[in-house]
Amino acid sequence: MKPKVQLLLLTTLAGVLFLANLGGYDLWPPDEPRFAQVAREMMQTGDYLVPRVNGLPYKEKPPLLFWAQALLAIPFGDVTEVPARLPSALAGIATVLLTYALVTKLYDRRTAFWAALILTTTQRFWWQARFGQIDMLLAACLTAAFLFFWLWHTERLNRYLVGFYLSIAAGVFAKGPPAVVFPILMALTFFWKRQQERKQMHLILGMALVVLLIAAWLIPARVAVSVESASGAAGSIASGMFRQTIGRFFLGVSHANPPWYYVLNLPVHLFPWSLFLPWTVVWTWQRRKSSQGMRFLLSWILPAFVFFSICIGKRALYLLPLYPAFAALLARGILDLMDGERERWRRWTGVAWGSILILIGLAPWSLLFTEYADSWSNSLVALSLFALLSGAYSLWTMSRGGSRRLAWQIAVQSSALLLCVAVVGFPLMNPHKSAKTFCEPLRKLSRAEIGYQLYSLGFSREEYIYYAEHFHETVPNGPLQVEGMQHLDALEQAAFQSKALRTIQKAVEDVAIDSISSVSDEDIQRLRSALEGSVSAAPEDEKIIRGFETAIAALLDDLLRVMSAEAPAFIITQERDWRWVLALCPDARDLFVVEDQNVGSRHVLLIANLSGQKLISKKDWPVPRKPDQLE
Repeated sequence: MKPKVQLLLLTTLAGVLFLANLGGYDLWPPDEPRFAQVAREMMQTGDYLVPRVNGLPYKEKPPLLFWAQALLAIPFGDVTEVPARLPSALAGIATVLLTYALVTKLYDRRTAFWAALILTTTQRFWWQARFGQIDMLLAACLTAAFLFFWLWHTERLNRYLVGFYLSIAAGVFAKGPPAVVFPILMALTFFWKRQQERKQMHLILGMALVVLLIAAWLIPARVAVSVESASGAAGSIASGMFRQTIGRFFLGVSHANPPWYYVLNLPVHLFPWSLFLPWTVVWTWQRRKSSQGMRFLLSWILPAFVFFSICIGKRALYLLPLYPAFAALLARGILDLMDGERERWRRWTGVAWGSILILIGLAPWSLLFTEYADSWSNSLVALSLFALLSGAYSLWTMSRGGSRRLAWQIAVQSSALLLCVAVVGFPLMNPHKSAKTFCEPLRKLSRAEIGYQLYSLGFSREEYIYYAEHFHETVPNGPLQVEGMQHLDALEQAAFQSKALRTIQKAVEDVAIDSISSVSDEDIQRLRSALEGSVSAAPEDEKIIRGFETAIAALLDDLLRVMSAEAPAFIITQERDWRWVLALCPDARDLFVVEDQNVGSRHVLLIANLSGQKLISKKDWPVPRKPDQLE
């Protein structure tokens, strides 16, 4: 197959798999609506220097994704689903083509074609290329960096070394410090005991260039935030990114998982090509010293895999920059298996693939016996039949001695299956993932330019800002002043208040209530009794918990005074939080529950005062406008 034909096929396949039905389902929390909201606020304010969400500086991520989303949203007039996801899709296509270019340099065009094909049809890579998150941009930047590194290593031209460091800088603009980890670990491992070659990389000078480039944005952004917030409450953008990195990776403040997490989960995320992992691992071990290319790929994978396994915070997408290297090793091993005489390996791998397809085909029928039976549709039947027929065909070809075509069979069938999931599966999942329907009453008010106040009680999630097209005020907004806690520092106070809130939530979560929208005196009494019993059962913390109750009850009284005013006002809260609100402030039952839905794993309520309830029930609305400025 000619190189131009290979590139055309790969670009077309990646384009179809990554772009098909990209706007056919809503932005799913937590990351997609949050990042889209940041980009939307950039467009609305015209401030592209300081990322913001809910009107406040967003300090956790650098701006590259938000800039890309805002730029691609210009033809759409707003950061809707398509422009929110396009940066990931385009970065995914770029990563596929960069992988082809890199593996061509490492081996040959046949291996490069298969590495790019495997990467395109790998489940996790495909998923990330279709969602508006940062990690695919990072993967594209780092794949470019590794390509430049190999070109420099083989040709020793300084322009490739400059490209290497510029690509790292782009990765830092995408995700911050993690962009430095992968290439530095690779370079130090690749040049292990080769000090002279390592010196020729000018690591210190190159990292200085990276720091200088990121500082060109970071320093003005930091100054802008400092000027905006004379009290310093906004904090430092740089410290926010570094705190999140240190907190996630080393302190486990989010997504804490055991050291063996990636060992267990990587085969799932490399599916379907992980079916060849047993063969590829053995094949790679036997050839671990066979070439410079093999040493490069292992230097790319192994130190980063060990590093991220040691880190406490772990998510599958953290290893996405390793996927091009995984694809290259898999391609080498699979081609050797297909060309060789290992009939038994091929046949049993094919049997496993066919069996899995049949299980995938049977899985949708289980919905009929669950709470999601209403998701059943003719399109789901078609998806099921396709998987069943594909599985049966795979088993039949294995029985007929067609195992040498197994790799092509998996590539074609997995491509078709992924396309079906994008077109059929994601829209079916959408009602159970999206906050759009829940926020629709608020969005109508926002687009009709009707003013209202919006509060988020007990939690703050950006999907409600994005789909309501309205900022909200979080209650409580930070730690409360609680009597008896003055001797604790700020972190200890926050930790104890979180513990006290969990105690209160747990106390009332199982109390029987006939209807959360119509709470009786008996319901209130049961809630208050459960709360009192829970606090009394913790005598060592009772004084502080009661102090916390007093402080939060005072805060709720202030909120209820706002809700009793004539101006329309709404509260977004979880059903489990509204229970303890009712226990502490029984007058809250005079408000109206106008929406009661499950959004993802949360049971969420939209509470309205009288004016808000009248607005929601109104039938004739002005012509909606496109969002141009959040209130």
